[in-house]
Order: sequence, then structure tokens, then C-alpha cells
Amino acid sequence: MCKIITYLILATFLTMFSCKNLSDDQKAEQLLAKIDSTIIVDHVKSKSELTKLKDIALKNRKVLNNKLSILLPSDFDLMPEEMLNIKYPIESHRPTEVYTNMNGTVNVAFNFTKNNATKGDLLGYKSLFEQQFSSNPQIDFRKSKLKQINGQDFIIIEFVTPAVDTHIYNKLFITSLNSRLLICTFNCTLELFEIWESTSNEIVNSVKIL
Repeated sequence: MCKIITYLILATFLTMFSCKNLSDDQKAEQLLAKIDSTIIVDHVKSKSELTKLKDIALKNRKVLNNKLSILLPSDFDLMPEEMLNIKYPIESHRPTEVYTNMNGTVNVAFNFTKNNATKGDLLGYKSLFEQQFSSNPQIDFRKSKLKQINGQDFIIIEFVTPAVDTHIYNKLFITSLNSRLLICTFNCTLELFEIWESTSNEIVNSVKIL
């Protein structure tokens, strides 16, 4: 069995702001509200192991105390407390809920932050994320866009971050929920991305605010 290793793949700052009052100077004034994105990697040894992952069954789940519904892989469970403690050793940086496969190589996390955010704030948050991610030389920033999913506006951001001997693909889908910023994350090792790309799109496109 491969050794399980923890990788810290992202630590970046958010700003709590109102877009109506946002100026160029205020963009530089960032408060200490962190996103930490980590993944536990149990490396896949061969292509035959990857082939076994091609049939990914999804089922509808209600998450965040029934605030959202979303399609998740049927074999995903809430991340055990022991794994949460390894992945997110700083309790204040832990997502609200994390669903994962048995090996921890693929995760869907939900972070219902305390950052103020309305629908009108999303464009400003999108610009902030783009600036921070694209200016970090360790991040392979792929794309960002605003997209309406099931009647709700979301920021979609994709990027790749390095780990010790692999890379991590990340897809954020971010929106306003009850006037607070909700950050949802799909991530997996880059070696699994080809298998999971289509499914990750299904997951993101299924999200509904209840």
C-alpha cells in the first residue's frame, strides 16, 4: 500500500468587502480570512488502477444542513475526524464539510465562510481571486468565469498547484448564500483528472440552493 502523505496546496487571503464601496486602494486591504486547500495523496500505481475508476456513480445528496443539494459519488462519505485533523490541522481553516473517497485522493469540500457576500459582490470577488491566483508563480491558473447554475450565479475557477511529487487539480465554485460567501471545492491529483474531469463538471452543474 502506498504511503499516505499530506500536502498543503494553497493558502491565500480573501477580502471582506462590498463591491459598491470597493476602490483600487481598498483592494490592497485584505483581512485575515484564509482558504486552505489540502489533499491527501495515495498514489495510483498503474493505468489498470485508473481504468477501474472510469465508472463513477453519482447520487443526489443534501449538504450543509440541507442548504444545498448536489450530486456526489455514491461511495463518498463525510471525511473522518482523524483525516480532517491531518488535512486541516488549523481548526479555524477547516471547511464546513468535506466529502471524500476512501483514499482521500478526490475531495468535494464546502466552506460556508463568514465573509459578507451578495450576488452583486461576486464580480469583485472574481477579480480578487484572479489577481491573487494569477500572480502566484506556484499556481498554474487555468481559467475563471461567472456562470449561472440552476438559477444561481457562481464564480468558477480552475487551477493546478504543485505537491512534492505530483500536482493537484482544483475547481472552485463560489456563490452567495444567505448573504455570506460559500466556497465549494472539487480537487484531485492531476493523474486522476482525466478520469474525473467529466464527473467534476456534473458535480458542479448539479449544485442547487435549497
